[in-house]
Amino acid sequence: MPEPSAAPNLEDKALAQPTPEEKAVVPLCFELAQLKLTRRSGWHHIGADPESVAEHSHRAAALAYFLAVHENHPKPELVVTMVVFHDMHEARTGDCSASAGNEHSKASITYNP
Repeated sequence: MPEPSAAPNLEDKALAQPTPEEKAVVPLCFELAQLKLTRRSGWHHIGADPESVAEHSHRAAALAYFLAVHENHPKPELVVTMVVFHDMHEARTGDCSASAGNEHSKASITYNP
């Protein structure tokens, strides 16, 4: 049986001090966690209890994977990656549904370059 490796020395500064890149991940993780609390806005007009943006993204990713495999997409993992992150901005902006009638959604559906 192989001998277990030694436990890392927690006194080692390389292990004790996170790098700037590691520190930058913490706020991103916090923002992404907000998607669990952000309700989708398009369901209010029919009186339904809306799902969260995180629930929507998870369901959309699973469906995207199954559809990509079914349609023989050469990279189903690429399709899933795009879908997982497609609503990430809503951690900051909230859900902007065109049917909700807010100013952000009106601007997005009336854009004329």
